[in-house]
Amino acid sequence: RPGLEDEALRLGVPAAGLDYTEAVALFEPDALDSLAATIGMHRYDAVGGYDGRVFDPDSAERWILFYRRDNA
Repeated sequence: RPGLEDEALRLGVPAAGLDYTEAVALFEPDALDSLAATIGMHRYDAVGGYDGRVFDPDSAERWILFYRRDNA
């Protein structure tokens, strides 16, 4: 940000700024459940957005799935 160049440099941020790379993979909820089961986890809740709306995989803005270990 303008005016914070010296602070950024002290923190190791190069003058050109930082670059981020994001990798995304698409899975259906059932596939995620199966993957989780291979490491002993199960889905205990799901919501369809950050506002906690009901999870409907066909219309949800986001899939926020909650898992826990079976022995927890």
